[in-house]
Amino acid sequence: MAARKGIPLYRIQHHYAHVLSCLAENDRTDRVIGVSFDGTGYGTDGTIWGGEILLADCHGFSRAAAIEPFLQIGGDSAPRQGWRIAASMIWSICKKQQDNPEAAADAYFRILDQLSICDSQNAKVQRMMAERKIQAVPSTSAGRLFDAVSAMLGICRESTYEGEASIELEFAAERYAQKAGCHGTGYCSQQNGSQEIPLRYMATSRLFASLMSRRLLGEDPEKLAYDFHEGLADLIVEACIRISGETGIRTAALTGGCFQNRLLLSLVEDRLRKDGLEVLIHHLVPPNDGGIALGQALAGRFMAGSEE
Repeated sequence: MAARKGIPLYRIQHHYAHVLSCLAENDRTDRVIGVSFDGTGYGTDGTIWGGEILLADCHGFSRAAAIEPFLQIGGDSAPRQGWRIAASMIWSICKKQQDNPEAAADAYFRILDQLSICDSQNAKVQRMMAERKIQAVPSTSAGRLFDAVSAMLGICRESTYEGEASIELEFAAERYAQKAGCHGTGYCSQQNGSQEIPLRYMATSRLFASLMSRRLLGEDPEKLAYDFHEGLADLIVEACIRISGETGIRTAALTGGCFQNRLLLSLVEDRLRKDGLEVLIHHLVPPNDGGIALGQALAGRFMAGSEE
């Protein structure tokens, strides 16, 4: 359509547009550490993005960090059926933890059965799809990670409306926080020895594995839901502080649909501020895709201006 009408066409990456939306609302154009967490957006590397930390301003962006990639299995069914992502992540964990394929398969089927993720037939199909890469796309989607944790904890295995699993996970975490009146055990990502994954990836697989092990031991799902939020917030803050130290940038922008989650937003915002960073958040413009056009418009304005 743009070509037919002779109108310039500017292609704006989804998560970059989220960051620019937050900048526009806060009347800023300077370079920031943009934490863009949502369900799905096409990445510049051909994979599914959604748990991204970008160095961004109105002139462009670079990808500085992301949650650890996992296989998103099931095509269009994945956003509704969080148990598929949970099964995929559990299979990946079992392969890493076990010495041989047979032991990995035994552990995988046992865990899925114990946690009531799915029946044995679906478990076999999910493993086959993962191994053969059938409808399996590398993903760093924070939204799908929330869905997987919700299913793994037995809170919401399958969504009946958009975002249900993530919303129920947040509610479970808030119920625990109200009952306990204090923080949960939490998750410490600092470990002795070298990291098993590249530095630019946040150790979300390790977080998932830790929560899974505790759930298998019978811990309260609501407590684990809270600890997931706290652990993910820790990973985000650690990444932002590291990036700030490397770049000198002292402002972070929190955007994307996952920051409609008030608990995650408050945990990340409070900890970043305590570490001395300025934090930009949404107040009027929605952080989800309802506000993305504002970021696209801002990017288009600067792109058009650079061509004049």
